[in-house]
Amino acid sequence: MLKPFYAISEKRAAATAAATATTAAAAATAATAAAQSIAAAADERATPDAAAAAIADLQQQQHHHQQQQHQHQQHQHQQQQQQQQQQQQQQQQQQQQQQQQSAAAAAAAARARAAAAAAAAAAAQTAAASNLPRPPASAFFSPLLKLQQQQQQQQQQQQQQQQQHRQQDQQQQQQQQQQQQKFC
Repeated sequence: MLKPFYAISEKRAAATAAATATTAAAAATAATAAAQSIAAAADERATPDAAAAAIADLQQQQHHHQQQQHQHQQHQHQQQQQQQQQQQQQQQQQQQQQQQQSAAAAAAAARARAAAAAAAAAAAQTAAASNLPRPPASAFFSPLLKLQQQQQQQQQQQQQQQQQHRQQDQQQQQQQQQQQQKFC
């Protein structure tokens, strides 16, 4: 009677142990699954953060590089502006020099005209005082005035010489006529 009872008890103990082992295995499996789920969730959380951090770092690097390029472009633009300003200053200086030269030339021409006008006025006053024919005012403005005066003097000398020659011819003719009359 005792053997079957013990046998039943052993079977029940074995079944209970098996059930306990199964329950423990199921609990271990559930714990493993939960750990895997937590790890996956952690990975899912960590991966976007890491990716976002990497993207943010890359964006910062790109932004910094763009800022450097922009600063370099601004520096080049400033240099170009400085060169343009220097060229404009040089052009302005050249224009000022040309204007000064033109003004100096105009002033010199005005002084020359004033001097010629003064000379013409003085000559007119002298001619009026001495009752001599007044030379034209344009003669004082002409650079060929001396040449004209020389030509006039030469013409006057030639006329005087021609008159002298005529007088000499007339005297010779008169002398010849007188001699002929004497012979007659």
